[in-house]
Amino acid sequence: MDFFEKLGETISTKSKDVAKKAKEVAEVVSLNAKISTQEDIIKKTYAQIGQKYYEKYKEDSFNEFGAEFDSINHAMEEIKRLQDEIQTIKNTKICPKCQEEVPTDSAFCSKCGAQFEAESQESEKAPQEDRNNDKVSEEEQPEVNDDVII
Repeated sequence: MDFFEKLGETISTKSKDVAKKAKEVAEVVSLNAKISTQEDIIKKTYAQIGQKYYEKYKEDSFNEFGAEFDSINHAMEEIKRLQDEIQTIKNTKICPKCQEEVPTDSAFCSKCGAQFEAESQESEKAPQEDRNNDKVSEEEQPEVNDDVII
């Protein structure tokens, strides 16, 4: 009988040790998950600070982060170029009011109802005419500032 009693005690002791270890492991995993969450918050906050700094000083390319600003600007230009390429492939355009993607030939946005200007591509392809209905060459055409929003 002594053998079975010692075996029972050993099993009981070992099972308590295993349960204790399992509880410790679970607590460590839980704490590591909380640490990871806090690290994510820090990373996101750093990114927000960096973005705010960039937005505030992006015109000042002579500051200590000029090279990084140039890198961001280049990446943004490339993203815009690639997005334009996607729009061309999909035969769509983006509504300037609500940013919804609509077919290129749409006169109105299907989401917000905004009216699109007449196809500027057609007017760019056709040479402008002067008062005498003579065609004006591209060199004689006045410059158009695309940044002006009316």
